[in-house]
Formats: sequence, structure tokens, C-alpha cells
Amino acid sequence: MSAATVSPRLRPPAGDRAAILDALRTAGYRLTAPRQALVDLLVGQGGQCFTAEDIYGQVRGVTPRLGRATVYRTIERLVELSLLERIHADGPCHSYVLGGASHHHHLICSVCGRVWEFPECALPQLLLDLSAQVGFSVEGHHVEVFGRCAACRSAA
Repeated sequence: MSAATVSPRLRPPAGDRAAILDALRTAGYRLTAPRQALVDLLVGQGGQCFTAEDIYGQVRGVTPRLGRATVYRTIERLVELSLLERIHADGPCHSYVLGGASHHHHLICSVCGRVWEFPECALPQLLLDLSAQVGFSVEGHHVEVFGRCAACRSAA
């Protein structure tokens, strides 16, 4: 499934370089050239999920002086600022994807790692019903659907 054939309700996560840099500046971070190179790499990931180690390996090719700790700290700050989202994929490391502006869920290709956001959420009524049945107070939810995208299915 390519971005051109995605329904308007299914979209790859978007990243706005200016918004990310502005959020970092507002949060008190200096916008050094290495940090800007890191943001450029993050925005360049498009709809792919990635690990901090993936980004560290890529940024070392562009900005060799940028340390691993800076990459990890910056990624964590961007998660805190809701500009990146943690993906709970298989594997020992967290994966990330550029954050969405509103409540949404993810379709994740387990082969290529491509991610699509979908805003529909049929869970509120189910959660209310479950809450009433067991006396549970729901504070939030997170949905990630794993499978194979059209491109990976056709390549198999």
C-alpha cells in the first residue's frame, strides 16, 4: 500500500521539521547543528518506524561528533513533547514513529516497518461497558494492529 493509494482516513505519520525545532527551542534546548541534523533524519523517516539505535547509526554518518546520549535524550524529549510516539513492536528495543496531532491508532507492517495512522476509535463504548462490568476506571488506551502491507504481501 503506497501513500498515494491510502484512504484519506489512513495516513502515514507526518513530521514537521519547523514544529519539532520550535518545540525543542520552547522546551529550552539549544538548536545546535548536530541536533538539527538529528531532527532532519527523524523527519526523513516518513512513515517508517525506527529505533534510537537506527537513528544513531544514520546520524553518525552525517554528524560524527553527535553522541549516542544526545540521540537518546533528544528522542525521549520528543516523546515527552508528543512529537514522536513509542511503538510497541516485537524486539528488545522501543521503536518510534513521528507523532500525530490527535488521538489515533496504528497499523504496522511487521515486515517493512511502515506505519499508518487511523483516527477511528470504536473502543469508547466497549471500554464503558467493561468498566461498568468490573468497576474499572479507564484512563486511556493504545491500539496497534500488526500485519503485512500490500507491498510486502505481494513480494512474498
